[in-house]
Amino acid sequence: MKRQCAIALTAALLAALPAAAQTAESAVHNISQRTANALAVARFELVDEAGEQEATGQAICIDAKGVFMTLVLDARVPLEVIHKVEIIPQGVVEKPIAAKLLGIDPVTGVTFIEAAGKHPWTAVKFADSSELAIGQRVISVGLFMGDVGNLPYYGIAYVSTVMQVPESLVYVTGGKLTSIGSPVFAADGRAVGIVGRQLFMNYRTVTNRGQVQMPLHGLQETSFF
Repeated sequence: MKRQCAIALTAALLAALPAAAQTAESAVHNISQRTANALAVARFELVDEAGEQEATGQAICIDAKGVFMTLVLDARVPLEVIHKVEIIPQGVVEKPIAAKLLGIDPVTGVTFIEAAGKHPWTAVKFADSSELAIGQRVISVGLFMGDVGNLPYYGIAYVSTVMQVPESLVYVTGGKLTSIGSPVFAADGRAVGIVGRQLFMNYRTVTNRGQVQMPLHGLQETSFF
């Protein structure tokens, strides 16, 4: 009898594994459908006394009329140094769309821009409340920018803790998120956050003064949103 129960339990666990995997696959597929034409690369041309420079990063469509938000710029950047703004849709290498600056939030640095002309943009609607729980699966969508064609890719991780610093900052484990500026979704498809500020982690290294702690954080190996 015990052997029969053990066999039955093992069979049940094995049967549950494909279902769990299918749930993750379905979640990623659904989110990929929701974010089609919702992501782009924002490109800014900055000119000041130091010369000309370019700033690029991921942008999220928040209005199908062509309004985007991005974390590319620093909140302290003077508006007068921004000379040119462009949007490059996902899946495109070099077909930029002219855009205009709407404003920069002075606290968070979130920049709002609007693309010119008509394009079949899809807006990401963020939930009023994330209602995240420890252990909950989240999925982020980023863009591989550059010559690869600004292709979307996905990150899956699990909520490890939620802290207030002072805004709500979520740390994930069991995986990694995509690049800074990526939207983050709950498994049910709700947009619940943006990959943003990455807290410094302490790393130990050896110098001529012995072992020292160095505060570092990665731009691609993201774990906070």
